[in-house]
Amino acid sequence: MTTATTLPTSTDPAQVWFARAAPHAPEAAAVPFTASFQATISLGALAGGAAVDHATPSVVMAPGGTVAALATVVIVTAKRPAV
Repeated sequence: MTTATTLPTSTDPAQVWFARAAPHAPEAAAVPFTASFQATISLGALAGGAAVDHATPSVVMAPGGTVAALATVVIVTAKRPAV
């Protein structure tokens, strides 16, 4: 049985960095990549929970909606690379 160790074709710098750190085990490199996303989501949930504890949910929703709207504008107006 032959196994090929190919790096991901993703343009995500973090994923490429993790894969290059362990070229002999790309599946193992996916573990810290996934864990980093989950840690980020956990920290966001913790910060959001702390904010709601100290304010009302509507106070927290306003900045969240603003960030979502700004992200939408950036995504829509971003130049896409030619394929």
